[in-house]
Amino acid sequence: MPLPKDKGWSWMVLIGAITQMTLTGGLNKSAGILFVAFQERFDSSSATTSLLSTVLYLTYSIAALFVMTFGIKLATCRTLVFLGSLVHCIGYIITSRAHDVRVLLVSYGIFIGIGNALTQSTSLTMVGFYFDKRRGFANSLTTAGSSFGGLMFAQVITSLLDEYGYQGLLVIAAVSLHGSVSAALYRPTKFYETSNRSEPEEKPLAKIVHNQNDLISDIDLSIHAINEQGIQEQPNEFDSREHESIKDRHSSPDIPCLNADLGASILKIHRTMSESSINDRSSSRISKRSNVFKTLANLFDISVFSIPVFIAFEVSAILLCPATMLSPVFVAPHAKELLNDTKKVPILITILSSLDLISRIVLAFISDSRVIRRSTLIALSAFMIGISNHCVRWYTSYETIIAHIVVLGIFSGNYLSLYAAIIVDFMSIERLQSVLGFTALFQGCAVASSFYLVGYLRDATGSYVMSYHVLGAMVIVGGLIMLSLPYIHARSQKKDLKFNIHE
Repeated sequence: MPLPKDKGWSWMVLIGAITQMTLTGGLNKSAGILFVAFQERFDSSSATTSLLSTVLYLTYSIAALFVMTFGIKLATCRTLVFLGSLVHCIGYIITSRAHDVRVLLVSYGIFIGIGNALTQSTSLTMVGFYFDKRRGFANSLTTAGSSFGGLMFAQVITSLLDEYGYQGLLVIAAVSLHGSVSAALYRPTKFYETSNRSEPEEKPLAKIVHNQNDLISDIDLSIHAINEQGIQEQPNEFDSREHESIKDRHSSPDIPCLNADLGASILKIHRTMSESSINDRSSSRISKRSNVFKTLANLFDISVFSIPVFIAFEVSAILLCPATMLSPVFVAPHAKELLNDTKKVPILITILSSLDLISRIVLAFISDSRVIRRSTLIALSAFMIGISNHCVRWYTSYETIIAHIVVLGIFSGNYLSLYAAIIVDFMSIERLQSVLGFTALFQGCAVASSFYLVGYLRDATGSYVMSYHVLGAMVIVGGLIMLSLPYIHARSQKKDLKFNIHE
């Protein structure tokens, strides 16, 4: 049975992917509300609380690199997502029972980070397996699930904290375990592979032994035939001189001499077969080692570091990813400090998530239409976020904060929606896996360090204004580098063309 593409069970896989991204992405987008809850429970500073997210994203970046390279080769996506849901549940259970913020470094930072790595990347991989012509549409709906989750969980988490207090995280733990439903829908692609009903092929060593036994049996039969009937003429195997010599030896009574010669031949054949078996095993071990090195080279293709557009893209990613992710996250604690009203914060998160959901769906149609370059689209979005971040010091009322929320809701999700497509645009589909692995590592480390930096600046200055200035500068510089990618790519291609001509 062939693997269904864009039809049949593919839509069930898409439902599972949207469900999983709604759970993990929605909880990640509600990190600002949890940030406030952690501060109130443990009376911790912003730098200490931000360290939780630093550990989370650092863990995610390292774990995602190994999940994308080794994990999907050792286990199915269904197994990995189920394990990720279980790790999520355990992490939130321990977090709900913690009495020290240092415990959260393990329960929330490490456990949730590993859970995100096991569920998010594998969900996108399953969508890639089951969709071909509608892959862009399916990916857009999958990533939009995180926006829908943020829209939903902002109100859910707030209501749980108001009703049950900090112990409401136990309900979040139970909800996160529902990711196992997505795992059940991720039918492995091996299910559609036709089974081979032919007999299993013998192992190479078994073949050698079997062939040796057959050869010895044939020689024994030949010896028996010689002793009983004598040597007959074999013009196809011996020349005339050897034929006469054998006849002379047979006519004499020295038959044991002939048997001794044949015995020596048998020993020589045994020795040859033994040496051949040893050589085959040795060459097999060398071949396996070379295959391991080739696999590692394919998984970690360091040759991409010699490509100028790759270097420029990664520098841009290190600046854009944390700025576009953290700008919406710290809206909740910043608004709480200015307004001193926790009931208005969930409304802001709801507006942010609603606009993010709509913009991601619209963005899918704009990017596929090729009216504007994807890199240019991200650069323009970065400039809008940067300008709004630099104006935060003047956002002192509820209405002006909503204006900031509108800008972030429309533009903050554009980079995360398009950066994989930009990799293909400038570095080809063949390098997608290796570049994605390095990008996940660099982005995760950048986000992890930026979380702590934002919290430290908040404690040092007494407000989030300076933090937003830093994020604004990062996103603008990253946008400028992203805007220059077509020029860098074209220039490197011209150099390669000139070099090939000279050769």
